[in-house]
Amino acid sequence: MRPGLKRFGAVLVLAAMLGGCGYHLAGHSGTHGAIPPGTQTVVIRASGLDANWLAQALMARMRIGADYALQRADEPHAVDTNTVELRIGNVSVQFVPTAYDRSGIAVQYRLTLTASIGVFQGNAALWQSGPMAESGNVYVTGGPASIEASRHRVERHMRQQWARRAWERLQSGF
Repeated sequence: MRPGLKRFGAVLVLAAMLGGCGYHLAGHSGTHGAIPPGTQTVVIRASGLDANWLAQALMARMRIGADYALQRADEPHAVDTNTVELRIGNVSVQFVPTAYDRSGIAVQYRLTLTASIGVFQGNAALWQSGPMAESGNVYVTGGPASIEASRHRVERHMRQQWARRAWERLQSGF
């Protein structure tokens, strides 16, 4: 066998092993992930209306099977070594037309929700997610009331999807 072929085979086997180990599966690590072991309280801080909606969706997701107390930042809480703060930031919502009819009127919009989360203990950053985006299409089938109702429905679904994805990232620590 040629040396180049052996090297190629070794690289191929290594790539297959990394793909099969589950490293790429966010939310399936079986550990505390980004939240340190021994944490008794997780305080969720969000600023702005859109961030508050995301905080509510994330808290609902985190309550399932949590072994720590969840609190909003506006509730009184102790600040100690068993408390971490989860901050939701860099929230943006974009509503951009993507398709038009023959007369130039928008008939489809793309709604994109982007936000990031970070885990802090005191002022020290323990983990940060980077931007996470969810997007969906809003189709125009009626007047302004119909468009707003469709937008609201899609945005609510995207908040739930973002919260699921954020929780998986927090669990895995990736």
